[in-house]
Amino acid sequence: MAENPSKFANPQPNSAQALARILRHELGDLLQTIYATVAILQERLPADAGLERRILTDLRRRAGTCKELLDNVQDYVAPLELEHELVDMADVLSAQAAHAGARYPKVVVDVQVPPDLPGVSGDPRRLAQIAALLLQVACESAENRVDCQVALKTSMKDLECTVVAEGKPLPDADQQELFDPFPQNRYSHRGLHLALARRLVEAHGGRVTGEAPPAGGIRLAVVLPLGRTNNFS
Repeated sequence: MAENPSKFANPQPNSAQALARILRHELGDLLQTIYATVAILQERLPADAGLERRILTDLRRRAGTCKELLDNVQDYVAPLELEHELVDMADVLSAQAAHAGARYPKVVVDVQVPPDLPGVSGDPRRLAQIAALLLQVACESAENRVDCQVALKTSMKDLECTVVAEGKPLPDADQQELFDPFPQNRYSHRGLHLALARRLVEAHGGRVTGEAPPAGGIRLAVVLPLGRTNNFS
């Protein structure tokens, strides 16, 4: 049966945002069908169907990765609407480190935060998203460990968070495209995650840098201002 062309009508000039919205909506329906089908089949499988359960678990994981990608593309191209409140980054980092540890059980995620750390003024959901994106990139680059350290800058006006993962050296192309959201020569979400993190950090009046040392692994650093910022847009 032919698709209704009005569903995919060209929305004209801001096509990236419109395309991301259409993909998220249309593919979102497919992903929900996958989730529901996997859940039904898992309930019907006998207890000893180990291989079948692994197949279904892998399918659901891949569907989840696709949903995450669509959400990140939407966040990367859409206007940002940020809330504003004082956020305890120690709590944010601890929570996101726990999520990363559960998602990547072979990687130890260690967070070191000094006591009595001042709060950061910003959107709590977006600050948690920044931490999640950076830790995900680090965990995917790590062989077995990710270290996250937080400190106040000497000016006492900024908070700096460094995330270091020891791992294999990245190819030259990967290093050059570290913050490229849509690299042309390979299939990887690292660039999109880092580009989105940079956009969110800069919206909070901060900055983010990254490097892939020749010895291997990846090093990411985020600086966020303490106190109120007027850069929300």
